[in-house]
Amino acid sequence: MTIILNQQQYNYIINAGKLRYWSKEHGNNLVSELPIPVTNKNFKSKLIEISLPSWAEDLGAYEGNIILVDESCLLDGAKENWQLVDWWAAAFHHLNATTERLWEQENGTIHSYSMRLKTVDSRLFDYAWVNRIFLFLRRWAAKEAGKDEDDIFGALPAPRIDLTHDVDYLKKTVPLRLKKTAFDGFNALRQLLSLKIKQSIATIFKAIKFFFVPQAYWCIPEIMEVEERYGFSSTFHFYGGIKSIPKSFKKWLLDPSYDVEDTAISKVMIDMISKGWSVGLHQSFFSWSDASSMKEQIKKLENSTGTKAIRCRQHWLRFSWDKTWQAQLDAGLKLDTTLCFNDRAGFRNGTALEFTPLGSGGACLDMRALPTVLMDSHLWDYSDYDEQKRIDEMKRWIDEVIFVHGEISIVWHQRVYHKDYGWGGLYEELLAYMKEKGAVST
Repeated sequence: MTIILNQQQYNYIINAGKLRYWSKEHGNNLVSELPIPVTNKNFKSKLIEISLPSWAEDLGAYEGNIILVDESCLLDGAKENWQLVDWWAAAFHHLNATTERLWEQENGTIHSYSMRLKTVDSRLFDYAWVNRIFLFLRRWAAKEAGKDEDDIFGALPAPRIDLTHDVDYLKKTVPLRLKKTAFDGFNALRQLLSLKIKQSIATIFKAIKFFFVPQAYWCIPEIMEVEERYGFSSTFHFYGGIKSIPKSFKKWLLDPSYDVEDTAISKVMIDMISKGWSVGLHQSFFSWSDASSMKEQIKKLENSTGTKAIRCRQHWLRFSWDKTWQAQLDAGLKLDTTLCFNDRAGFRNGTALEFTPLGSGGACLDMRALPTVLMDSHLWDYSDYDEQKRIDEMKRWIDEVIFVHGEISIVWHQRVYHKDYGWGGLYEELLAYMKEKGAVST
């Protein structure tokens, strides 16, 4: 795949960093005029390590203070490697996930399971590479001008953590019992194989109790109360459940079962909105590429809230680079936060920025996307962490966003605040950590 960027693509990637990293016009011109070479090599889907110069080594990752770029972005020459990188192309291919887009074209969508990217270097997802590149270019431009970064570009904005809650279940249903028991069973087996016998037995008993004891999972007022205490607000994504999708075992098992137009649910959503919280759409498992079904779900949500629905996250993170954003746009949605992996935390497109996504033909879509980096289930269902390790992992991902002054979304399902799960304590730790580090939520 030839990756020589045309002028439109260079302008696109420069503008992607403009709002947070070089907002002043003079600074924007200085960055645009940096002596960055243009690559003439084909995309390789192979990462190489670029060591940064001493005056910018703090902006690199790992022990070697490096930034990862595709091999095709490094040109031949006698200069130091960092001077031979087409940094705009490197940022472009991280932001637009060229590696995964090519994978989808050749192998079909992974939806959101990183484990299916069997030959892809997982370091792609470890850091906000695009933001680190932008920070490097900002500093380079200031060094070239012989001036202070803030004087040229303005101060970096506060990091933003978009707090969200996907409302999958309002009570314990049979499908939820089956899915949660399956996760607990897998974790119990993993603990047993690791010789964590007591922990495995405790997990099994917890799974049995969960399966047989009925519960309601509203939890929304409690979450709003703790967020307000820390000075934050959030978005709750509600399922738009539609009748046009045929009934099937798969739909029964995977889709939420409540009706968003139920009077009690409608009352809760209207009350949330009046207090400054937001409501978004959580589309059906089956509607990841179907604009008409999304429109039907939007209508149900809007009927229930009396307000326009413009933001969303796909249920189960069902996603295609080629189809999902286009379907959302055709349905009238304006902000998507689906970009995330189910089975691991991380920066799926190496980015902690709200950005304008590109369609399959390379044109800018008239909407925005905000990557989701951390989900509660990453720390429990897909791992075998103890309490301290969960805290450390949560801070690891938040620290990266804080370091790059970026913006991401996170998901904490509302039901996990219930004692059945007991995951609410770490959410409060997260809010306290955001407050301590000066992050904002809106």
